[in-house]
Parts: sequence; structure tokens; C-alpha cells
Amino acid sequence: MFIEELLKEYKKRFGFKNVFIRNVRTNKWIILYLSFSLLFPIIIGYLFSLHLLIWMITTMVIYLFILFIGGMQHKARMLNSKPKNTLAFDLQAFRIMLKDIFRIETEEQLLRLDEIIRKEMEIKEHNRKYPLSEVIRQFTVAIFITGLLSYAFFEIRDGNKEAGSSYLSLYIFILAILITISGILKQFKEFGANSYLYEISYKIHLALLDDSINSNTDKGNEVTITKSDIISRKIRHK
Repeated sequence: MFIEELLKEYKKRFGFKNVFIRNVRTNKWIILYLSFSLLFPIIIGYLFSLHLLIWMITTMVIYLFILFIGGMQHKARMLNSKPKNTLAFDLQAFRIMLKDIFRIETEEQLLRLDEIIRKEMEIKEHNRKYPLSEVIRQFTVAIFITGLLSYAFFEIRDGNKEAGSSYLSLYIFILAILITISGILKQFKEFGANSYLYEISYKIHLALLDDSINSNTDKGNEVTITKSDIISRKIRHK
């Protein structure tokens, strides 16, 4: 029950809606990148219907290039807008949530919470696994996708260029669809329960590191003040 309550409170404060709004406020270009993510698969499908193989490949390359550049630009913008004197966004708000809702504040309590979260993730991962599931998935995809590509080249080799081009276009279209579906599933996975548990565990360690850094900084300031006082006293005595 505790993990469910923790996840519920974390989603309410740091879930998809809040993160998306924060990202848009920080970097409005992200709306353009998301629009490209939705628009380009439609364009690729339209080009497939017209059997324009070269344009399909060109569009896929442009699509992947825009996603790569957009991701790099967004990371840089988020890094530059990170609050000072903290290691990550929402870290202070995260600590306040743990303290106010769950009375978790000390280093020992944070470490124990991290242990519980890791055990929970291990249990979820163990229950999700099926024997040979990864092998079955790869084997199924390899038969369909690789077989289609091989058949396309065989048709082109035997002189059936039109049929071969059609199969090759179908292969590229399926590949584009898989890339798009993969991106969508990744987004859903990033906002799943296990992903939130990873985030919480990560923020716990960031919070501990942040405390350590701030503690060392405070000690350094105290030493500097002490040295300044000693020097001032020596000057006054002279």
C-alpha cells in the first residue's frame, strides 16, 4: 500500500501533465518537435501510397534528423534553465513532498526508501518476465521484416523491378511505422509505474548528493569566516 500511495502522490505532483507544462514553458520549440513527430509518419504513408521510394527514404532521414536535433536542443534548454544551487528540477519540491506526506527526511530514511523501491521494481520485473519472450519476439520480427526485404531484392534481381520496388517501399513503410510506434510506446513507458519508481530512486540519490554538496559548501564558508575573524583580530591587536 505504501508504494501505491507514494506513486499516487508523485504522479499528482510530478506526473505527465505537470512535466509537459513545465517543458513547454521552458522550451516552446518542443511543440514544433511533437508536431513533426505526428506529421512525418503521415507524410511517409502518403509517399508509400504513391510508390515514391526515394522520397520516402529522404523523408525518413529528415524525420530522424529533426528528432535528433530537437532532442539535443531541448536538453540544452532544460539544462540552462535549471534552478541554481540544486542538481535537478523539482528536487526541493520532491523533498517537501516526502517530508510533509510521508515524514521522510533524514539520510537513513531516504536510503531505506530507496531499498524498498528497488525491491518493488525487482518484484515487478520478475512477475513480468516470460521464458524465451525476447527470443520469440525477435524471431517473429526477423521472419517478417527480413524475409520481406530479401524477397524485394530477389524480385529486383530477377528483373521484376516494379514488384521489387513495391516490396521495398512496403519494407521502408513498415520500418517507419515501427519507429513511430516505438517512440509512442517509449513515451507511455516513461510515464508508467516502473518509470516513476526509477525517477523517485534517482531523485533520492540526487537529494542525498545535493545535501552533501550544500553541507560541504556551508563548512567551507564557516572556515572562510573563521580565518577572516582571526586575521581581523590580529590586525586589531597590532
